[in-house]
Formats: sequence, C-alpha cells, structure tokens
Amino acid sequence: EKDSAGEGLKTKKIGAVVVGGSPETLHFLSQKQKVARQLGIGFEVFEFSKELGLKSLISEVKAISRDPQLIGLIIQLPLPEHLDKQILFNTVPVLKDIDLLSEEAFYTLFLEAEEILPPVVGAIEYILREHQVDLKNKSAVVLGAGKLIGIPTLAWLAKKGVEVCSLRAMSDSALYFLPKADIVISGLGKPGIVSGECFKNGVCIFDVGYSVVDGKARGDIDFDSVKDKAKLITPVPGGIGPLTVAVLFENVFKLYKKSLI
Repeated sequence: EKDSAGEGLKTKKIGAVVVGGSPETLHFLSQKQKVARQLGIGFEVFEFSKELGLKSLISEVKAISRDPQLIGLIIQLPLPEHLDKQILFNTVPVLKDIDLLSEEAFYTLFLEAEEILPPVVGAIEYILREHQVDLKNKSAVVLGAGKLIGIPTLAWLAKKGVEVCSLRAMSDSALYFLPKADIVISGLGKPGIVSGECFKNGVCIFDVGYSVVDGKARGDIDFDSVKDKAKLITPVPGGIGPLTVAVLFENVFKLYKKSLI
C-alpha cells in the first residue's frame, strides 16, 4: 500500500449532506464534526434547501462523491418526506458509504459478510459484549422501522438467532410484546413514550430515540421509571449516541483501508 491508512487520512475529509436542517440534525452533525477534528480528518457540510427535487439532489451527491479527497459521505437524516430516500442513499459509492445506507453496502458489507456494521449495530454489539450479555435463547423487540436504527438492528438480531419482533410504533401490539422481551431497542423519536410498566425485570434497553424538548435531549424511554428494573439501559443524552459516532469513524478507517487494496 503506497498510502498508509494513518498518513493518508491527514489530507482526506468526510462530507455530510443536509437537506432542510433541524435542531436534531445540527446536534448529530456537531458530534461528528468534533470527532473528525480530534482525528485530524476534514469535515465538510453540504446544505441544501428542502424544496430541492430528488433529481437535482442526486446530481449534487454524485458531484460531491467524485472528490478524491472525500473518503466518507453521510446523508444526514431526517430527510424531507417528498424525497425517495433509498434512491438517494444508493447514489453514495459503496466504499464511501460509512452509514451503510445504500442497498449494495448494506447487503454486501453487512448482511452477507458482516465485514462492516451499521453504526447503531456496532454500538449495540459493543455494549452487549462489554456487559457479557449472551444472545442465545433471547427475545427482542425493535421499536421503529427506520433505515438507521430499526432495519439494521432487526436484521442483525435475526442473524444472531434472536427471536425478534419489529414494531413501527407504540401500540396495543407493543404493550403485548414488550413485557416478554429480554432486549428492547427503541428508535421512535417520541420523548418518554415508553414507561417502566412495559418491561420485565432484567431487561436490556437500548434507547436510540432522540428528541429535543424545551432545549433538552430526551429519549423514547422514561428512564427514571425503568432504571431500577433494567439490567442495563442506555441514557439519553450520552448513551448510545457517542458510541454510534465512534463506530461511524471506525467504518471510515475500514472502508478507506479497503479502498487502498
């Protein structure tokens, strides 16, 4: 390798595409920018109006992707409802898709090879390993079916042989399945929507929901009503979010090394 992963990264950068930003968007971007700065990697934000059409946005993303100095490209969620998100994700080249949102990256790098993990999956896997939680004979509920949290965690748990139930929202079904679950992953973005009576003792809860209420970060889980009965629960803020960012940058290194082969 002519360009070692360590030295070569000093001249490289990560790009983040933002379409119609929100307070949550700015928070997530600031976390990523901070880590990039610490690692000595450039971080460039490309902001676009939420009125921009899909065709124009795809052209912009393709142009950004062609920059040889760019080694990772983030399509920052949430995106405006009128955009076909998957078509946009698929525009990102596989070796620059550090979130694994494109179909090709998701299937080839994660589902088939498990060579690289989607950031939220990598964070959850790390916490389970650190707490020595064995997934054998466990059941799980995944709340939310989004591309960043619900879909990758559902796929990963199923691959590990966990009996897993996916629910798009809190409902009567959720109230039936949650008390039976050994593991709960929530990415609804609905502050405090899930309370302690929904869980059994010893449950492992990963709160990946994030909302800003009166200037404060809130997760989906009502933390105080659950903390005494859970074996582990990730708080918001400061829980799984920073770990997810760490895995994102781990993916930057992995994909950059892969691009040098």
